[in-house]
Amino acid sequence: MRCEQVRPLLPELAEAGPRAVGPAQVHLAGCAKCATGLARFRDLLAGLGSLRDVVSEPSEAFLGRLISGLEAIEEPARARRLLRYVSNERARSAALSLGGAAVGATAVGLVWWRRSARRALPPVLSTGSGALR
Repeated sequence: MRCEQVRPLLPELAEAGPRAVGPAQVHLAGCAKCATGLARFRDLLAGLGSLRDVVSEPSEAFLGRLISGLEAIEEPARARRLLRYVSNERARSAALSLGGAAVGATAVGLVWWRRSARRALPPVLSTGSGALR
């Protein structure tokens, strides 16, 4: 194998586990550049694996500042109005019905438009040889 063929396989080869010796491993045994690339991928995977064990808890002060900052954000009037309509069962049903009617009308319009567009096209004539010129 050549370096161009082995390079895309390096991330998979870097993962731990038994493997059968194949052409990629034979290439890696003789190519220092690809072997260095494989070592880099293995180091990267080891570093990422060690991050999984690190648990970082935010401080109480940070959580307090975050919550007070979120409470200080004032909702825009439009968002409050939208929430009021969404929480109203009748308004929600009406909006869904209107939305469904709009989608249905659009679908009918598209079908009608496509059918009328097909009728307006002139018929295609064959050249006899099967190829367009």
